[in-house]
Amino acid sequence: MYKRQLLTPEYLRLISAHQANVSLNWVFSRFMIPWGRPQDVNELQNVFARVLNVLGLDVARRFFQDQMTWRDYRTIILATLQLYPAIIRTALQVLGWRDTGRWVADWLRFSRSAFLSHSFQRMLPVLIRMVEPKHPALAFRWRAHLAEWQAMGWLKRER
Repeated sequence: MYKRQLLTPEYLRLISAHQANVSLNWVFSRFMIPWGRPQDVNELQNVFARVLNVLGLDVARRFFQDQMTWRDYRTIILATLQLYPAIIRTALQVLGWRDTGRWVADWLRFSRSAFLSHSFQRMLPVLIRMVEPKHPALAFRWRAHLAEWQAMGWLKRER
């Protein structure tokens, strides 16, 4: 058996509770902080509840269980835009330009993770077994991706 030196902070930071789909949810909490009229928070929460109701129980369940897929998030955003077109103006008012940019960056990371999961989840276990003897750090990094995708409910179940 080969010896692995993977207990350094560089590798241990890969083991975390981070999930790309959860990193987007901070933006929803920002809309719960009063920003304008006293009723604005309740009105927007009612819009969001209506959106989840229209999209159905499966989307709502995945959202609240931190297993939201890229398609779920896109659908939620588009349905919100359709039901409440002023959301863009409201988002800029509530978030400002800096946090709007932060949300865009989080969404891009989320999109990257979704693309990688969709593209590589079936072949990654095979690649891990192939590279692990000579490149254990790379295999460890890939295992971290698989663990994140599993926690998010994104791994397709084999039948």
